[in-house]
Amino acid sequence: ARLGDIQTRVWDQLESVGFTLTVVEDGSNPVLRDNRRYYCLAVDYNPEFSDISGVLRPQLKVELIHRHPKLELQMLDFGYLADRFIGRESAERVEVLCISIAETLAEKVLSLLRRCAWYWDGYQRGDFDTALVRHIYDVWRINTSLPEAVDKAAEVFEALVLKDAEEFEGQNPEFDADPYVILRRALTRAATDAGLRKNFDQRLVPLLFAEDKPTFDTCFSSFNAVAETLLSSRAVVR
Repeated sequence: ARLGDIQTRVWDQLESVGFTLTVVEDGSNPVLRDNRRYYCLAVDYNPEFSDISGVLRPQLKVELIHRHPKLELQMLDFGYLADRFIGRESAERVEVLCISIAETLAEKVLSLLRRCAWYWDGYQRGDFDTALVRHIYDVWRINTSLPEAVDKAAEVFEALVLKDAEEFEGQNPEFDADPYVILRRALTRAATDAGLRKNFDQRLVPLLFAEDKPTFDTCFSSFNAVAETLLSSRAVVR
């Protein structure tokens, strides 16, 4: 009941400032799973500018997931990205407790590999999420700017794998039987998968606001190194 109340309040707040529910063909919106422990809401907004690239959708995807964090939370603050670019000091900043960067790193490696395997092994129903390739870029960015996060991520990676195996039991029988074998197999395929490279170039790169945009090979090399460290940490942690 408490989760349901939180989810209702989130939608009420979004609706009050002008968001509208996205019309989803052959599906439902919002999506509720696992006795309300998972809630996904897609909403539309009216863009101020037209997107000539065709990759920036006027839509937000809000996911609420009830799961206990493995590492200590971090209090971080954020504001408008435009403030940084124009050198403006804004009072409209928000402080919020966040999942640690290290745990986020571990989750991103696990999410990409598990969900790619789910699709590549023929168990996923529906279309592949082309935005999933963002995890490769994000892991590269974290590893570049905060390399010490990798060791902390290794401390909780196995616990996250076991939690995924529990929560998503039945989605991929092979993952259920031996998740590490499937994750390693997915990592090997990801290195040469044309689909991931295409999604990176066509769906992710146009969204990057930077003078020097990294290539897929640069980002994947970093992702592969981090993933190998995390997958190899199992025996060390035990």
